[in-house]
Amino acid sequence: MPMMRVREKPSDKKEAHHFIKGYSGGQASVVGSVVVSNLTTEKRTRGWDMNEVYFHDIPDEVIDSLIHRLKCAAYGFIALSALVPGLKKMDKASVLGDAIKYLKQLQEKVKTLEEQTRRKSTESVALANKSSSDDRAASIPVEESLPEIADG
Repeated sequence: MPMMRVREKPSDKKEAHHFIKGYSGGQASVVGSVVVSNLTTEKRTRGWDMNEVYFHDIPDEVIDSLIHRLKCAAYGFIALSALVPGLKKMDKASVLGDAIKYLKQLQEKVKTLEEQTRRKSTESVALANKSSSDDRAASIPVEESLPEIADG
């Protein structure tokens, strides 16, 4: 059985290159597990699985490209987290989840503002029409505005 090592996130570009190069032409095992609890029945189910991945040789250019792309993605998450107000957790799932919630809030705000703008625009047109009809009424002489009623 090959030597087992647990690898954490690399601390720098050199260590990342070393980690990836270590997989080149070799294999890696991944163990995943889950526990699901039903709070009503208090039943608990658990399971685990182990998979092995076999790698071809990985050229240095490919490794450098991967490191560059991952670095760019990390900077993207940093930039995104800076845009989301009130962010409490910095893990990727939290940043994405909170960013989606924030975008939905902004979309609702835009809809509300657009509706308010439409209403104000409609009210302005109505006031302008009323004002111009009031101006026409004011310019008609009083004698002409009401017909004479004959006694009869």
